[in-house]
Amino acid sequence: MTPKEKAEQLFNKMDMIIHTDQDNWKSQCIKCAMAAVDEVISILSMPNMPKYYPIATDEYWQEVKEELEKL
Repeated sequence: MTPKEKAEQLFNKMDMIIHTDQDNWKSQCIKCAMAAVDEVISILSMPNMPKYYPIATDEYWQEVKEELEKL
């Protein structure tokens, strides 16, 4: 998955959280943070993921952040 595709996927996950709980900003923040943590855990938990796999690098996640800023 490219950094741009990952940025769009994460954005869409957060968008769903916000639209389902519009009245409680603290709950939204917690749910968004939990979704981000779950995403990282799921990636790091992939079986036999080689260290050179692009999503396991700081550079990949920096690019995802840059793509999020463009949305």
